[in-house]
Amino acid sequence: QRRVHGLQVNERMLCELASLYDFVIKWLMSLASSDPQGLAIVPEFVINNVCMFFSFVYNHLRPRTGMRNKLYDLLKSRFNEESLLRFIMTFIDQTDLVKAIHTRSQLLELLSNFVPPGKHDEFSASRYISHPFVNLPICRDSSVRVCLKLYADVEHSETSA
Repeated sequence: QRRVHGLQVNERMLCELASLYDFVIKWLMSLASSDPQGLAIVPEFVINNVCMFFSFVYNHLRPRTGMRNKLYDLLKSRFNEESLLRFIMTFIDQTDLVKAIHTRSQLLELLSNFVPPGKHDEFSASRYISHPFVNLPICRDSSVRVCLKLYADVEHSETSA
């Protein structure tokens, strides 16, 4: 057990959860591509739980720039970050997979954790060459469209209410 931002955390449990949610992501992606009707019976709280866990990892355990965190590194070894990004981009985009605006905005909040920290100037451009937003086709080709679509859906839902 260790304290993280005033919270008592169990490292073993967090590692098991990272492995579990990695499996859940792969299972949901498999259902989305092979059996969308089967996916329809999966409660959206499953997606919410995935978002909450990984948001906790990125918001509370990720070290500041230039620092290390052994627990964060250990957790990252338990899940595939590319699979997580593909999951986020797929489920945030498909309104037939995720109907609730709240859940889609949780996915967007999770996606925002991948935006590189720091100033975005011409001198730092070289560090973005290997960034997943550049290298993963689903991110590179869809990020702007997906975010604008979600923004429009949120605006539409507020005017409809």
